[in-house]
Amino acid sequence: PWEKGQRYDGREVTELEKDLLLSGLFATATVKPGTERNFDGLLPIQVQAIERRHRTIRLGVNYRSDEGFGSTASWEHRNLFHGGESLKLEGYISEIEYGQRTTFTKPHFLRRKQNLRLELKVGEERPDAYISRAAQGAVTLTREISRSFRLGAGGAYKYSEVDQFSSQETYSYVFFPIAMDWD
Repeated sequence: PWEKGQRYDGREVTELEKDLLLSGLFATATVKPGTERNFDGLLPIQVQAIERRHRTIRLGVNYRSDEGFGSTASWEHRNLFHGGESLKLEGYISEIEYGQRTTFTKPHFLRRKQNLRLELKVGEERPDAYISRAAQGAVTLTREISRSFRLGAGGAYKYSEVDQFSSQETYSYVFFPIAMDWD
């Protein structure tokens, strides 16, 4: 987060360490200043990090009172193009629905602490009253305002076909999701 020759600020060293850990790319990360200045009069900063495995597989089972038994499976790659990009493929099935979701996240998109997220979701629901098939795509841009506050906005489109009482209706929605995250 600093330029060569910039005045030392211990808060930026701590911030870099937290950013490395929060990226999900590293199991451990330690950032600390050197003990002596180099021949240019600059204080070197030492970064030690142990990289996590890039891929994760998750499997799960669940029970919900309104959907019954279900299961989920996902595969994630956390460093797809070697810039911290994340690709996650998820599948889910229950007694009344099934589908899949693909999510791609590009960190530091166009500027530091700003993420681009692309999401595609397709699925089918079959409760007793109707059958619905839907596809949805969304693009969201999220910016970290401070360590505990993020804002996001984007655009999305959803197309669905609903069969109910022997008739079929189609719906198209365009919407603009906004988000505020305060942790």
